[in-house]
Amino acid sequence: MSQPLSFGGFQWSDTNIDVTTVPDDGEIGYILEVHLEYPDTLHDLHKNLPLCAEHRTPPNSKFPKLMTTLYSKDRCYVIYYRNIKQALQHGLSRAIFSDTLMAIEMKKISHYYHMLEKFLVEQCKLLYTDNDSLVYELQCNDAYEEVIKKDIDRFDTSGYPKDNLWHIPLVNKKIPGLMKNEKNGKLMTDFVGLRSKQYTYKVEGGKM
Repeated sequence: MSQPLSFGGFQWSDTNIDVTTVPDDGEIGYILEVHLEYPDTLHDLHKNLPLCAEHRTPPNSKFPKLMTTLYSKDRCYVIYYRNIKQALQHGLSRAIFSDTLMAIEMKKISHYYHMLEKFLVEQCKLLYTDNDSLVYELQCNDAYEEVIKKDIDRFDTSGYPKDNLWHIPLVNKKIPGLMKNEKNGKLMTDFVGLRSKQYTYKVEGGKM
């Protein structure tokens, strides 16, 4: 999932920056140190995949981990300007900007919140996420029709069989940043996820 990222010529900048006016593909980007408020009204909607991951020590653990949480980022939180644009778009509020500094864009988060715009939170349950993958349970009449075919520009469907049952066109081969159905049209019937890298599932026919 290739995205533009600032790579050189860093310098301290004026803190009075309106990142919403900075284009995603502009010649100049910003890495910011901010305070973010995560409103309580968003917690139910965002609970499956909160925005703005942070290092925290989980309960009963001695070691910090990179976690997605619904806590406000009330310490000095470092974030790439495109990520904060995404956070503001989905309802987080910016409390204070401080000096500029680094972080990274996660395309899969954009995809998840796009799905929430299409379905109620009860209809779109996130079962599992990893570095570059998402497993959903969707409650709808036809996910292939309502999600993939309707938003075909968001998907690489080049791996589907030519005569696939869903009549999905084979397009967007290996275009960076697009989502891809790893089972290429085979319906997942069962899923068990314990933790990162520890999961299993069945598809139609009982295959695992």
